[in-house]
Amino acid sequence: MLEVFYKNIKVNNNQYLKPSDASSKPDINYEGNPNKLYTLIVHDPDAPVGNVVHWVVINIKGSDINTGKEIIKYKGPAPPSGSGTHHYIFLIFEQTTEIQHNIITNNVIPMDKLLSQLGLQNTQSIYTIQFTSSYTKGGKKKIRKTFKKGGKKQTRKTFKKSIAKF
Repeated sequence: MLEVFYKNIKVNNNQYLKPSDASSKPDINYEGNPNKLYTLIVHDPDAPVGNVVHWVVINIKGSDINTGKEIIKYKGPAPPSGSGTHHYIFLIFEQTTEIQHNIITNNVIPMDKLLSQLGLQNTQSIYTIQFTSSYTKGGKKKIRKTFKKGGKKQTRKTFKKSIAKF
């Protein structure tokens, strides 16, 4: 069984998460044989540009993710506006041998090509879980700063204009 936790909150299969809820690297738990190696892949097959890979860790000893080599660093969901619902799929593969691979620079890659590059093309995932997410308007709040000039409050824009006159 594969378990995914964001900020100590367990993700249920097919659960909806806001992008902000999954922005930081999750904790991963699964039952792994301590004498075997595993690969973790997280991807979004629904991205408008094609399959976007959000995280890849190879050569994981047993079930300790920290022993593996991260070849694509974790990137949380960021579905573009108007692109609908996206599925973020976590897959665990049991490796037959150690994978010799460097960091992958292009995270937009079809799954079959990625699996082939990793030597996992004939391997089925042993654990799978997914959550869904979609674009949410917001992010950082715009803060309108005010400044005092001669006792009068001004926004940054008007303050800059008045400085430029001197």
